[in-house]
Parts: sequence; structure tokens; C-alpha cells
Amino acid sequence: MRSVIGWMGALWLLARCTVPGDVARVCSVDSDCGENGACNTALMLCYAADTEPEMPEMVCMPACAEYEACTKNGCRARFTGVAFQTPSSGALIDAGLVQVVARVEVNETYRATTRFPGTLEFSAELSGGGLGGSFANFSHDDAGTYSAVWTPPSLEAQVTLRAVHPVPDAGVSGSIIVQVDAVPPTLTVNVPAPNFPISDGGMVYADPDAGGLTNLWRRDHQVPVEIRSDEPNLDVSSMRVALRGTDGVASASVAVIPLTTGCNVRFCGVALLNLWEPTFDAFRGSMTLEVQGRDLAGNVGTTSPAIPQVNVTRWKWAFSPGTGAISSSPAIGEKGTVYIGTTDGRVIAVNPDGTEAWEATLGGTVRSLAVGAHDGGVEFIYVAANSSNNKAVLYVLSSEDGGTKVRCPGFGEHVGPVLGAIAISTFGTAPNRFESGIAVVNNGSVSELWVVRPSAATATTQCVLSSSTFGLPEATQDISRSLVATGDTFLYPTSDSTIVSYSFGGNALNWQTQPTGEPVVGLALTGGNVVGGGVGSTATQGGLYSVPLTGSANATLLAGTSGGRVRNAIIGPGGTIALYGQDTSNFQGTLKRYDLPSQRLTSPSPNVGMLKHAPALGADGVLYTASSTLDLVAAWSVSDLSSRWSEPLGAATASVGLDCARDSSNSPIPGMPAGTLYVPTMRTIKAILNAVIVDSQGLSRDMAAWPKYQHDARNTGNPATPITNCQ
Repeated sequence: MRSVIGWMGALWLLARCTVPGDVARVCSVDSDCGENGACNTALMLCYAADTEPEMPEMVCMPACAEYEACTKNGCRARFTGVAFQTPSSGALIDAGLVQVVARVEVNETYRATTRFPGTLEFSAELSGGGLGGSFANFSHDDAGTYSAVWTPPSLEAQVTLRAVHPVPDAGVSGSIIVQVDAVPPTLTVNVPAPNFPISDGGMVYADPDAGGLTNLWRRDHQVPVEIRSDEPNLDVSSMRVALRGTDGVASASVAVIPLTTGCNVRFCGVALLNLWEPTFDAFRGSMTLEVQGRDLAGNVGTTSPAIPQVNVTRWKWAFSPGTGAISSSPAIGEKGTVYIGTTDGRVIAVNPDGTEAWEATLGGTVRSLAVGAHDGGVEFIYVAANSSNNKAVLYVLSSEDGGTKVRCPGFGEHVGPVLGAIAISTFGTAPNRFESGIAVVNNGSVSELWVVRPSAATATTQCVLSSSTFGLPEATQDISRSLVATGDTFLYPTSDSTIVSYSFGGNALNWQTQPTGEPVVGLALTGGNVVGGGVGSTATQGGLYSVPLTGSANATLLAGTSGGRVRNAIIGPGGTIALYGQDTSNFQGTLKRYDLPSQRLTSPSPNVGMLKHAPALGADGVLYTASSTLDLVAAWSVSDLSSRWSEPLGAATASVGLDCARDSSNSPIPGMPAGTLYVPTMRTIKAILNAVIVDSQGLSRDMAAWPKYQHDARNTGNPATPITNCQ
């Protein structure tokens, strides 16, 4: 039987032998079989090398292991190694479960008869030694692909992954090195100190009442928030920072710009954030920084400190004119220059940055001032002052240096004092049509209308009296008294509790009306009506009055407005809303909103202090007031008079002014939702012009409105003057 089997094997081998031309070749050594042949010396026949015979037991004695193939040359390795399919070499792995897939690589010559092992042994080792995680959920298929679920360690390190044939002698394995990053990056946030000065002479730039907050940034500034991280795998493109306002809503996030110098960690960057963008219903406080960032493994970064913040204030600066109180409402010029007058007879020009441009000493007391049209880089400052003898003097100053352009009268003083506003109008006929400053000057029991025309040719035409033969009714003796100018017609309240209309040069009043015996002080125009505030002999007497501009009807007390002094009303959106303060006692008052068409009071806000001076209405529908008794400057939503913020800055001494944001050249910044509120106060017996950053882009642009004392930023009292210099 063995002989038969031997011959059968010989015949099979003969059939399997290969030589060029497929002709059996007799051999005694391998070289007889050519380059790719091998010699079976027992049978003296040539074979192709490393092929598997169909009866391997005839060739490989003892039998090969299952991970080997039996060939003419003996047992050969079926597998060349293990290749990882996932993850890839050098991959960055996060903290989650990882599907690991490896494939056993086989010698293609033996694939047809190869049987793959039932499993591979997976392991993970930390680069410094130690277990690099665990494996579970093993599986494989018949093609030599194996998988397992790896739980990486919760750390940041290099890990070597290995997959090994279960039989050590097989020597079949593969490995890759991956980076495990299961640690979120730490993003260190730093808000630098602001770089503006603390003080400069009479100027104060830093908020003096920080309330325990440090590094207070101004509401109109851009803050460079610094972000640092020592994370080696930081995803720089994911880095963004946003600000959350007092309403909890975040502004649009901005990218973090990498810094290339001055960095002692792996990453340094800066995010430029506009502090005027988020809602900030506070005078000072904190905005929360929302820092977003992750590493390349997807771990979301944590911040240090945990809740980073930017401390913010509306304080811009405070300017002290020295001696005397500020006696006039700030008038604002084309380039944002703020002009103020004092009780010791000075006019001071203050630049938008708070520095003094010039000072003109006139003597006596400045009662009011207004700014003329900007022409060739120069604008005239019209000033109504009383001399030391309490006699009126009108001045026109140059905006360049405060030099006197015209003084009326040229020498001496007028016959009596001026206590109220100076207005500006353009009237007359060419060639004698000029921009003019107008003031009502008292003269005993009557008044005179004086006009100063700086562009007129001669001294006699520069200073003109309305009429030497006609005595006007005496003006109200109240610093809140206003003067309304429209063309050559002027309206003012009188001391005998009337409102009069007079056209310049005439010998008679256009009309005169008496609002039920109560003196009127502040006036405002809306549509075809004049609205005025009445003041009684006690704090609880007075109200709001209205009379047609034509004087065709008597002044009427508006329904529901009686019960307290009203000094200065302004007119809000659409010319249909009156906004004013009304006294309820000698120290207290209520802020009111009155719908003129329906004659209905809506949304009063009590206990706001006495509002002796006019509020101002911003372009965004925010109302600003300054109290004379509670020392509070406050912001209100005009729709319902709900409080936005308030701050004690001193007792108001004049009505507030409002301007838009300006750049370094003092030009308006288009679209910038920030402006500056100018508030004259007396604080600890010191006069202060407070500059407060607000969210209004200057005054209301509504041409139907009368949004502040004397109508506009220039204090002209003229509805033909543009309301704001920020158009």
C-alpha cells in the first residue's frame, strides 16, 4: 500500500512540476530547475518554489503550524503582519470610545488555503509605560479583519496600540502610535487695564466712584481681551469670544487673532470686542465674556477664571471750570465742541475728549448761549450775559479762540437783565439778511428785543433794538425761561403769566394769551401749537398748557396735567408726546408722558426728584433726565418711562446736552450706537460738566419733535435748525 501511495505521490508531483515549456525536468540540485524552481532530490524532479502541494503531508514532515503554509522549501509564514485601518497612525483621539479595526496581512500566494486566527490580541501602552486603556466587544470576519472597542485613558499622552496574533510564535503583529487627548484645554482670559489717563489738571477721566470694580472700561471703547493656552492641540480656528449684556443676550462673537510676539505659552491671541454692542442697562457693572474654543480632539475648553468678565462704566470724563457754577445748558458745535457759561462770567469751550480749547472771561454772569451755523471752519457763539450791575450784554464769540466778534451794546450794558435763553434765527431781506442772535432784555415793567448780527457791515447794524417806541411785556424772571424763534417771529413767556408772539420791528404784538393766571417758563413747538409749562406759587400748582401758534385761541390747560409745577417740557416722537417733570413737593417730582392728541397721561414714573431743567430725547427712544434735588442722572425708555439706569452725579444746574460718537478728528462716526450726554451739575460745592456715554446716536432725528431745551444741540430755539450735528 505504501508503495502505491508513493507512486501516486510521485505521479502527482510529476504533474505539479514546472519547467520552461511545462516539460518535466530531471534534477539533482536546485540550480537544475532554473531561477524560480526547486529540486526534490528524492524524486529528482523540479518544482516551482513556495507553492503549496495538494498533499502537503507528502512534503512537510512534521506538519506546519496553521499560521504557516507548507511548500517545497518547507513551512512558510502565511501572514506578513497586521495593519491598522482605524485609527490612523498619529491620529488625535478624544475621550470617547474608539472603534479599533486591524487587518491581518496575508501572503497572496497562500490566500486560497489560509485560515485566519479566531482573534487578535489588542493592547495599548502609554509612552512612559503603563496601561493605555482597555478593549471590549471583539469581532472579526472571514477576510482577516478584526475590531474591538477601545476605552482610552482620561489623560493627554502618546499611546502605542498593538494587535498581535494569539500564537506568540507566529510573530505576526502591528502597532501604531496615536495621541490621546481627553483633557479639555484651559483658556486663560485676561482683560487688560484701560490705557486712558486717570486725570489731567481739572479733568477726571477714570470713574471716581467705581464701587469696588477695577479696570473699568468705557462703554464706547473696544476692549482687547487676551486669551492664552498651553494646549498643544488647540484648534485655533475654533477660538471665538462674545459679550453678554445685562439682558443675558450675547453679542456677535469675534475671532481670536493669534499673536506672534511676546507669548510665553503655546498660544496667545486677542479678541477685539465692542463694548457698545451688548445691552447694558446700568451706569457701571460687568459684562460676562463668553469664550469658545476646543482642541483638535474636540474637547471643549474651560476658562480661567471660570466666569471671565469685563467691568464697564458709562463715565467718560468730568471737567471742572473752577470757580462758579455752570449756568447755561451746554451748546454743541459742528465738531462736537461743548460750550458752557458760568455764574462768574466765563464762556469755556471743551473739546469732545474733555480738554479745554479756550476760555473767554466776560464778567458778570452768563445766562445762556447758542451756537450759529458752521461756516468755513468757524461758528459764532452767541452769549447772553448780565454784567456785575445785573444789566444785559450780548456777545458773539469766535469758535476759533473765544475772541469777541461783537459786543452789544458796544460800551456799557442794556437797561435791564436777561434771565432766559438767547435764540438764533436768520431773517431780513438781502442784502440785510443775516444769522442773528436774539434775547429779550427786561427794562423795568417792559422788555426789549435785542438782536446781534455779527455778519452785518457796521456796528449800528450789528446791534439792533426791536423798537425804541414799543415796549414788549416783561419776560418771566426765571432761569428756565425759553425763547422760541421762527423766522422773524419770537415767542416768550411774560412775568404777567402770558405768552406773547412778536415779529421783529413791529409796533404791536401778534398776539398775547394768558394760561389761567399761572406763569409759563419753558416753551416748545409741535405742529401748529406752542406747548408751555406752567408754574404756580407752590410746588403743587401748575400744569401743561397749549396754544395755537397763530394765537387764534387762548392757552388751555391740558386735561390731567394740573397738580404741580412744570418748567420744561420737550416733545417726543411724531410731535405727539410731551415729556416733562412735574413737582409733587419742594424736593420731589414725577416724570410724565402725555399723549397730546388724546390728552391722556400714560406711564408716570414717581419719585424722580425735581426736574427743573429740560430732559433730552435720544435717537434710540431713550429719555435722559437730571434731577436738581436727588442729584440723579437717569435714562428711561420713552415708550413706558421704565428706568434703564441712574447715577448720582450732583445737582443739575442747567439742562442736559446730547451729542453723537466722534472719531479722533471729531467727525461723527456713522452707525455708532453710542453718544455723549453732557450734564452740568454742582457736586460737593464744585461745578462739574459730566460727560456720560449713552446708547443714543445723538438727539432724536424726528423733525416733528422738540427733543431738548431750546430744540437742538446748538440751543437755537428755532425749529428750522437741524436738531443734531450728527446727520
